[in-house]
Amino acid sequence: MSQTSSTSPVTSEQRSFADERGHVWRFRLDVFLAEQLLEDLGVNVYDAPNPESDFWKIFGDSPKKLCQSMCIVLGDQLEKLSLSDDEKDRCEPLEKTFMRRLTGESLTRARVAFQWAVIDFFPEPVRTGMKEVYDKELSLTGKVQTAAMEKARMVLNSPKLESETLQKLDSEFSSLLESVGWNPGDFQSDN
Repeated sequence: MSQTSSTSPVTSEQRSFADERGHVWRFRLDVFLAEQLLEDLGVNVYDAPNPESDFWKIFGDSPKKLCQSMCIVLGDQLEKLSLSDDEKDRCEPLEKTFMRRLTGESLTRARVAFQWAVIDFFPEPVRTGMKEVYDKELSLTGKVQTAAMEKARMVLNSPKLESETLQKLDSEFSSLLESVGWNPGDFQSDN
């Protein structure tokens, strides 16, 4: 049975992510954990409905603070984590092992799942309003990223870019060689 109410627009799957090792984590935020985040890290979940609050900055500005926040929320799951042999050999805290498992795509998946858990923490109608805003933000972010990548591909695949880059490189390399007194004729073979 799902931890969220039947009226919640946020699913358990949205609050879940897989780390680099394939371990699936599920965020569930409650008042105790919200208080612990505030007390231990100064992360005030109660400010999340206010888009101008500093709360949302942890998702982009501080990966370490974001991971520390995740560790607090995932505390019970961290204690049950099965470690690989190399992770056992490191003999490091579980929080550090967790952070090592978050790179690139898994960190992005974790960030998104954590954001959904924060949204799900709030009662209606705040939850639905936050979800609508976040859905639009995700959609817009995806469109912007796609458009930026297309533009970058067009520029990078441009014959003009390649030609201009090679000309500039040739010019700068020639200037460098001249500045050290090198003459291409000095090194030609007599064959």
